Order: sequence, then structure tokens, then C-alpha cells
Amino acid sequence: MIEKIVADVSDELNRCTPSKDFDGLVGLEAHVAKLCSMLCLESNEVRMIGIWGPIGIGKTTIARALYSQLSAADDDDNFQLNIFMENIKGSCRRNELDGYSLKLHLQERFLSEIFNQRDIKISHLGVAQERLKNQKALIVLDDVDELQQLHALADQTQWFGNGTRIIVTTEDKQLLKAHGINHVYEVGFPSKDEAIKILCRYAFGQNSAPEGFYDLAVEFSQLSGNLPLSLSVLGASLRGMSKEEWTKALPRFRTSLNGKIEKVFGVCYDSLDEKDRLIFLHIACLFNGEKVERVIQFLAKSELEVEFGLKVLVDRSLLHICDDGNIVMHCLLQQMGKEIIRGQCIDEPGKRKFLVDAKEISDVLVDATGTETVLGISLDMSKLNDDVCTSEKAFDRMHNLQLLRLYTNFQDESFKLCLPHGLDRLPHKLRLLHWDSYPIKCMPSRFRPEFLVELSMRDSKLEKLWEGIQPLTSLKQMDLSASTKIKDIPNLSKATNLENLYLRFCKGLASVPSSLQNLNKLKVLDMSSCVRLNALPTNMNLESLSVLNMKGCSKLRIFPEISSQVKFMSVGETAIEEVPLSISLWPQLISLEMSGCKKLKTFPKLPASVEVLDLSSTGIEEIPWWIENASQLLIMCMANCKKLKCVPPSIYQLKHLEDVDLSGCSELRPVLSSRRTNEAKSLLNAESLRNAGKETTKRTVTARGRRILTWMKDLCSFQ
Repeated sequence: MIEKIVADVSDELNRCTPSKDFDGLVGLEAHVAKLCSMLCLESNEVRMIGIWGPIGIGKTTIARALYSQLSAADDDDNFQLNIFMENIKGSCRRNELDGYSLKLHLQERFLSEIFNQRDIKISHLGVAQERLKNQKALIVLDDVDELQQLHALADQTQWFGNGTRIIVTTEDKQLLKAHGINHVYEVGFPSKDEAIKILCRYAFGQNSAPEGFYDLAVEFSQLSGNLPLSLSVLGASLRGMSKEEWTKALPRFRTSLNGKIEKVFGVCYDSLDEKDRLIFLHIACLFNGEKVERVIQFLAKSELEVEFGLKVLVDRSLLHICDDGNIVMHCLLQQMGKEIIRGQCIDEPGKRKFLVDAKEISDVLVDATGTETVLGISLDMSKLNDDVCTSEKAFDRMHNLQLLRLYTNFQDESFKLCLPHGLDRLPHKLRLLHWDSYPIKCMPSRFRPEFLVELSMRDSKLEKLWEGIQPLTSLKQMDLSASTKIKDIPNLSKATNLENLYLRFCKGLASVPSSLQNLNKLKVLDMSSCVRLNALPTNMNLESLSVLNMKGCSKLRIFPEISSQVKFMSVGETAIEEVPLSISLWPQLISLEMSGCKKLKTFPKLPASVEVLDLSSTGIEEIPWWIENASQLLIMCMANCKKLKCVPPSIYQLKHLEDVDLSGCSELRPVLSSRRTNEAKSLLNAESLRNAGKETTKRTVTARGRRILTWMKDLCSFQ
């Protein structure tokens, strides 16, 4: 009896002693405040909330701080029972207990901790509900990773008394959804400044770096990817080191994970099933930063159930998909994935699934040591230190190679990957073939691109791709930009799913095949600066074409009527003399760019849909009265139209017009309208027209106008 009284008094004293465990932790107060708001503590309902985020983001620390604050509250309405049940995932020995036994084990632990009684034993799963139904409890279930754990510990809100609050931390968002927990707090990464503070607290015991250490602290926080766990581990490992020692430690941290961090991350990876692990490795080695749609296309034939697998990885906080569809994997998780691959065969890289290290890839290509194990290769050629003379048999044994990316980020760098004896073959299973500056005249004669989804051979020495008609039904994108020696595009009649065709700066290209008419799924056709091209095939209407860019095709004389569905069209700096009347019937046309068409003398008949019009530096002499029919026009540029003499009063009827550029139009005469409104005066008045040769009349362009200009630049590479 005396021992129990002493224990109770000691517990009460401990409870009443204010906690300083979380003092000074960076950003913690903001998290706790948001969670308190989400808990709605004034309500008498039983509420469950989830705290979700990637491993190492600080979920447990935040939950502990919240629990400490709420359980220490000294008021008449505080909680009758409190429990912080930690590391539920780690304490469940799933291999030794079946489902029912595991639930019993969890309830026994739960009841023992919440009632502070050692080794409570129960015979059935109704005990927890019976003992807690009239109790107001504060419950934190930390690091839950399976639904049956929640079924055992908090299956229904009816198990608990009014006012109970249950907080679940997990890396698996789907688990929360499956249990009906709709109030979920996502823990985000700290800002750059907060990350540096966290690192400094563990490295120096203060929120800032001492003199001379700031730049190093910034680099180490970047290497940690701003992940709190990594920041704390790295900071602690650097504590007490001199500046010189910090500098010497950098190379190691750039290339390998700290052992503690690797062990923690490894648990997450090991919990995935085999298919999801392979998707994880694909992202880590090849596709971090890529669009979801492209990844799905590349892996469509792999039987990996990619869409579902990506959802699993997102729900497990192993990657994030941005609003624009880009996949983002944390740099430390990416590094772990690469180290897992390297561990598959340390001394023989040709036997790994993926190759990403420049030195190892060059060795494999020179010595032709690749094997059927290799699924993907990604080489940034700008990282090669010397010219690499690739063996003609480099790919002979890589029968399962599906993803080959040999690229450079610097267009002006000298070429470093050569094929002195040609190339015998490329694997027929390839789905991505991206080879910048391909160094020989043609593809291997035995190459069959039937599975290719994307072909990119920019800045190549190709003169032709292949002979005859190839099965190209999988092909979605072809990019031969800056392949200045290519003279012919092969027959594309079988490329019925092709969506994007880029032939920019193919200066030797004089014509394109009539098979272009079969490309009814083509969305983007970019042939800008094909200076020998003088015409496109006639009598076709590409029903899906949205973007047509032929800017800089200086010999092009005939306006390309190849689709009435075009939205963005650029034919500037060409020899076009007139625009056919049929363009007025193109219902989708949003932007028409014809700047620098010096032979163009007549203002084109526009459809009402046009919003952006650029006719600068043309030979146009007047803007016709029917300009008012272009009722959606937002932006009109006619700068440096030296022969332009007048603007009709009907231009004042364009209610949406926001930006007019008439600078450099030295012959321009004002044409006034007695009916012009105040709005018209602010947009285009007599004084502005008199001074049109000296300055541009503008108003602020709306977001819509800016988006259109951005689309023009991004989709068509307008300069």
C-alpha cells in the first residue's frame, strides 16, 4: 500500500512539472496550433484526426508536443485518461501472431498503458470498448502502418466517452481514408531558413551558424533535402568538428546516406510489395521530375500496374505528385533507391537493373558488359571526363533494355560519346530512346522500333532513320530537332498514335512525307527554322492538331492549311504572301503569329476566336474595318509595320482588347471616331496614334493574356 501511495505521488509530481522537452524546436508551435484547431477541443464529440507525412518529417515529435500540451492542461474539463502509444508498427511482431491474436496483444498493451497497470490480460476484443465507453480520453496512436491496428485500438468512436480525442500518426494516407478519418494534417517540409536553424541547433546548440560556417550549413541542409530527421542526424554527427573537418565530410555526404537515415528509410522500402518496389526504383533512377502521364506510357507493358503503384507510393509518402502532374521524390529517398540498385551487384554494374553513374555506364558501353538484367540506363553525358568510344556490341546482350537516355544539359559542349565502329544493334524492347548527338548516319539496320513510345535524337548526325515502313503504333513523340543532316523523314503511316513531332532546325529537310495525313492524333507539329522546307503536303486536315510552329521556314510561300482545328499557329519569318479566307472558319484558333512576313500585304481575315495576333514587321498597309469581328482579341502587335497608314474607328468596338503595339509604324495616321468611349480613349486615342512611331500604347495584360503568351513559348518554343 505504501509503495502504491509513493508511486501515485511521484506520478502526480511528474505530471505537474512543466515539460521543457520541446522548447526551442523550430516550427513546432505553428504545427501544434493548427492541430489544436483541427481537434475542435470545445466540441463534445469523439473526434479522430490523422497526422500524415513522409518518414523523418517530424510527425511523432509534433504529436508528442501536442500530447504534452493537452495532457498537462489544468482545467475542469481535462481528459480523464491519457495515452501516447508509440511505435505501434515496430512493436507488432506480425510474423508470430495471427490477426486475432495480434489484436488481443495490442489491446492488452493499450489497456495496460492507459490504466497504468502492468500486464493486463484479456480474453476477447470487447474489453476495451466496455472499459472506455464512459471515459474522456486523449489517445495518440503513433506510427500506425496497418488497418487492423486501428481496428484493434480505435475501431469506432462509440468505444469512447464524449470529448475523446484520438490522434493517429502514419506514413500511409490510404490507411486513414480506409478507417474513415477525414481530418488529416499533412506535415510539410520546413522552409530553407527553418532547415538551417534545425541543423544548427544539433550541430552548434544554437539557431544560427558561427562565423565562417554559414555556407557549409546551407550546403549540408540542402544535402539533407530539408528533412528534419536528416538535419538532426547530420547536425549531431558534425557537432564539435572544425570548419576544415566539415569541409572534408562533404564529399561523403554527397554520395552516400548516413547509416541511421538509410536504416529508417529502408523500413519504408521493405514494407512495399515487389511491384511497388520496382516502380519506386524506376522513379529513383529514371523518372524523378517526370510527368505522371509519361511514366505510365513508358511502363504500360511492364505488368507493374503503374497507376495503382504510384498511388501507393504517394499514400506512403514516398513521393509526391504536383498539381502540374510532375512526380517529385525526396532527394534522400532517390539516393537510397540508387544505393539499393548499386547493392545488387557492386563490382559488375552491367548486372544491375538500372545504370545511372556516368563512369560505370561508360565502362559498360566500352566493354560491352551489359546483361539481360539491365532495364534502364540514364547518362548525363556532360558528366563524362573524356571521350567514350562505345563498342559496336555495347547493347548486344541487353535484351531487356527498355529505357535508354543518353543526354546532355549543355548544348554547346563538345561531343563525348562516339561509335568508331558503328552500332550492331539496339534492343527491340526499347520504349524510350533518347540519344542526344547520336554520332553516326543511320540507325542499326536490324532495329525494330515497334515498342517505342518516345524517340528523341536531337542534334544527331543522322541522315535518315530507317528504310521502309516500320510498326510505330506505340510511338507518342518524335524529336529530331537540330539534326541538320537529316534529309528525309521516314514513312509515318503506321505511327497512328503519334502526338508530338519536333523537327526544329532540321536545316537539310526539304520536304515531309504525305503519310503525315495519317497522323490524326498529332497535337504538336514544330518545324521551325527548317530553312529548306518550301511546302507541306496538301489535301489533309489533321483533326487533333493544336500547335503548328513553322516560324523561320524562310522558303515557305504557301500558308499551311493542314488543320482547321489549330489553336496556336506561328508562321513568322516566312515568304508567305497571303492568308487564305478559309482561316476565318477555323473555330479553335487562339493565337496567330506572322511577324517578319515581309511579303504579307493584306490583313488576314480572322475568326472571332483569335485572342493574340502578331503581324509586326509585315508589309500590311491598313487594318480593315471588319477588325471589330475579332471580338475576343486581347493582344495585337503590329510594331514596325512601316507601310501601315491607318487604323479604323471600328477598333474601338473591341471590348476585350488590352495590349496594342504600334511602335515603329512611321506612316500611321490617326482615324478618330466621334462615338469612341472613355474606355477607347484610354486604350487607343488620337494622341497615342500620332506618337505611335515613338512609343507603345499598353494596358496591363490580364492573366488570360499572359497564359496565352506562356503557352506560345512553352508549346512552340517561341523566342
